[in-house]
Amino acid sequence: CFEDQCNEAIAKLVVIEKNSIRYCTGTLIKGNQILTSASCLPSASRISHLKCSNESNLNIYAIFPQTVFAPAKIASCDKVEFTNHNTNPNPSLWKADIAVISLKENIERKATKFSRSGITSKTKISAWTVNYKTDFLGELKKEKCEVLFDTYLNPFSKGRYSPMLVM
Repeated sequence: CFEDQCNEAIAKLVVIEKNSIRYCTGTLIKGNQILTSASCLPSASRISHLKCSNESNLNIYAIFPQTVFAPAKIASCDKVEFTNHNTNPNPSLWKADIAVISLKENIERKATKFSRSGITSKTKISAWTVNYKTDFLGELKKEKCEVLFDTYLNPFSKGRYSPMLVM
């Protein structure tokens, strides 16, 4: 990654459960914790304090890209610390879509700072995505966006417990 195109806290998550693989984006919020969406996890694995192991049929790997500041790093999940249990099939009615995953080791990178104050309409932001390349390789991309609603992730939720986390 080039310096202006990399946020060293962003990781590609590879979620393996039984015979399925899914990919998500997560961000380092503490030395060994990743924030991602609860919908990234298979519904049967959205259990707070669930250990990641072959016995639980859940393995998650956080893949941090190489940056000008740090080498590439792959870290294994220790457990799902917290996750929302969104049972309503309509995502616009979810209060939040958040999961926190603990890694087996500390990651020596600058963690993302965030707040629960949300983003107001017409604010210009940078959005980071990890595009799929291979099962264990992703391309980090920075996009400039303008927020159209008070909360970018869920325009129907404007309450105190809105799912938008500003990073």
